[in-house]
Amino acid sequence: MFRRAATTRAKSFFFLGHRRQLSSQRHAFPVDFIATAIRPFPDYSPKKPAIFDAELVRSIVTALKQRRSESPDVILGPFATRFRSDHVVWAFLHLRSDPDLVGALLHWYRPRGRPVPAEALAIAAHVAVVSGDPASARRLLRDGLVSHRNFVDRVIYTYKYWCSVPSVFDLLFSAIVDINRLDEARTLFRHLVTYGIIVSADACNALLSRLTLDHMLSTFSEFQELGLRWNTKSCNVLIHGFCGAGKTGEAHKILLEMEGTVGASPDIISYSTLIDAYCRYGELLQATELFEEMGDKGLMPNAFTFNSIITLLCKNEKVVEAERVFMEMMFRGVAPDHVVYTTLINGYCKSGKLPAVYRLVEEMKNSQLVPDTVTYTALIYGLSRSGNMVEANKLFREMVGKGLSPDEVTYTALIDGYCKEGKMNDAFYLHNEMLQMGLVPNVVTYTALSDGLCKQGEVETANELLRETSGKGLELNVFTYNSLINGLCKIGNIEQAVKTMADMEAAGPCPDVYTYTTIMDAYCKSGKMDQAHDLLREMLDKVLKPRFHIAIGGKDYEEEMRRINEKYNKGEEEQQGGGSESGSSVPTL
Repeated sequence: MFRRAATTRAKSFFFLGHRRQLSSQRHAFPVDFIATAIRPFPDYSPKKPAIFDAELVRSIVTALKQRRSESPDVILGPFATRFRSDHVVWAFLHLRSDPDLVGALLHWYRPRGRPVPAEALAIAAHVAVVSGDPASARRLLRDGLVSHRNFVDRVIYTYKYWCSVPSVFDLLFSAIVDINRLDEARTLFRHLVTYGIIVSADACNALLSRLTLDHMLSTFSEFQELGLRWNTKSCNVLIHGFCGAGKTGEAHKILLEMEGTVGASPDIISYSTLIDAYCRYGELLQATELFEEMGDKGLMPNAFTFNSIITLLCKNEKVVEAERVFMEMMFRGVAPDHVVYTTLINGYCKSGKLPAVYRLVEEMKNSQLVPDTVTYTALIYGLSRSGNMVEANKLFREMVGKGLSPDEVTYTALIDGYCKEGKMNDAFYLHNEMLQMGLVPNVVTYTALSDGLCKQGEVETANELLRETSGKGLELNVFTYNSLINGLCKIGNIEQAVKTMADMEAAGPCPDVYTYTTIMDAYCKSGKMDQAHDLLREMLDKVLKPRFHIAIGGKDYEEEMRRINEKYNKGEEEQQGGGSESGSSVPTL
């Protein structure tokens, strides 16, 4: 049997093909376990009380039973000075069939400054399970695990006499997982197998979801070999794990194989998780194929599924197609939530189609859906981008008035809009307000401010701002550097622009086509054709593909590059009497 730790390759899931054949019973076992592995639970034999202790316990139990309507503090107060931890367990023996009094006694004893014995907590948990109170049992088990090192042994030791209901071990296993003692949970599973108990798949799913992918797969394989019948939720945990690691192919393989190997059918969550992963990684074809397959199997996509596809379409600027999916969603009777509306609103905002945005906002309101911070931010972004700062600011104040808190993205959208309009006072007012609110501006915020300052000719101020930004630990990106380089070139400080490009490379971001064309344009305008040509050569050496439709100095890029080459070659010929072909090795466009 395949027992070694599974890798994250697709073939690793083949271990499911080697699973043992299980019966349909909850705690079924393979035949070899019955023959060789199952052992009986230990007999319970508590310490015998002395005569004085036995009399005290009888008095306590009698008082509790006869005066159950009174407060335990009143009933047990006279016994407090003589009551010890052993008395708790001995009293429980007399109260076994009365869970209310077991709870009352334990509740009275806890605040007395003495630890509750592990055995007493285990017994109380068993009594809670038998009485149909799993929530209380789980709390007691968790308390015991936290306060006693040998608590698991006490639960097993007291099981046969006090409970004999296997679900107590599901609760114990879950409590161990809750406190993140994952290795201990795996050990408990193996140990319980020797007693003929298999923890349920639902309890084990919680363990799976907390493991790293490699440990998740090895645990899945091992537990299955030990007799566990995994379910659909279990496979969904694996699918989610693979998708989170970017391994959509392996996740898809699980989806295809789970019915044949585990006997569990994929559900809406199985498909939706994988569809969402394909969408996040930009694989629209695979996502739509799965979407159709989901329908063929009679599974109705939910709002999350639709939103995944709508998000990808909007990201690819296919907003019309996204709204078609939205309409199909409505046609199928799936009510869009505020997340779906916000995604589509954001897509239309980015494409500048404000009438469609307003229509969707009205639809959203008519559906009794309340716009949240993300919705307002998308609207503010769209208005700011279109230059409608009056409406954007009005919406911002409306948002605040409704008790919604703007975040860094909201403020940055407004700041960027004001910077583009040259209203730097308004932009910096919002920047200061942002700081007073305890929000931390990000690199996009500072890029917008820097670009706005540069366009106002305040390049030195922009440079100082970015130095402060770097000092705060923020890493500047290519857009930030390009805004500064563009500003320096506009005021004719090409030397500083070139130095900034060198600083940019040293810091990490690679200059892009815009960086090079900005400086080349400045060189051309100042008549420094040799330097422009050198930059062209450097750009092509770095395999940066020129964008031929960029205009430099009001001229077509391709024409400008041809002019640079001609000017350079002409200059070389003049210097060398017309006999040189030195320019022939330089690529021309």
